[in-house]
Formats: sequence, C-alpha cells, structure tokens
Amino acid sequence: MSAAESLADWFATALTASVELPDGWFGRPYDNMHRLTWSADRNNKLFVELDGQLHLILADPEVSKNEPGEFELRCSQLVFDWRDYGSAGSRHARLFHDGGRVSFHASGA
Repeated sequence: MSAAESLADWFATALTASVELPDGWFGRPYDNMHRLTWSADRNNKLFVELDGQLHLILADPEVSKNEPGEFELRCSQLVFDWRDYGSAGSRHARLFHDGGRVSFHASGA
C-alpha cells in the first residue's frame, strides 16, 4: 500500500488530526484539527492537502507509525506551504532541508 493510501485509510477512521512537524506542532496540539482533503504519491514524493489550504510535500516518504491515534511519516525533505485561515489569509512556506518526521494525531489520542 502506498503512503498516500495508508494516510487516506488512517484519516477515514480518525476524521481529523493535529499536525506535528519536524520543529513542533502546527497550531495548538489537539485543538487545531484538520481534515485530509487530498493526497497522492508521485516520483518518490507524497503530496498532502489538509482543509483545502495546508500543503505538505514529503520527499522519500516512509510510514513509520500507523496506529489508531497516530500516523507518522519520515522523509528526507519537507516543504510545508499554507495560508492563514480567513478570506485574505497571509501566505507562508517552510522548507525542512533535512526532513524528519510529520505526525498526525487524532483527537483524544
């Protein structure tokens, strides 16, 4: 099963999740909950879209944890692109050159 398929299966049960990036949580843990709106694998990359506006591109993704309360991916490089919530939200992007891990935590996990 591909990383995108595994992530989609996990979100089908979890429904929403907080996101933990290589440098810490995006927003407040277990308070900012996001829905998976799209994911795809292509050429050793995993593309993930949350809430239609948070985008992650993981190079060389590997599923390192797939449990009911937590799904974790390791990668060699990560791009995180997002726009603040609201109609005129500011745009942001972060590049994690050395990759690391991205974890999704289900509510109440």
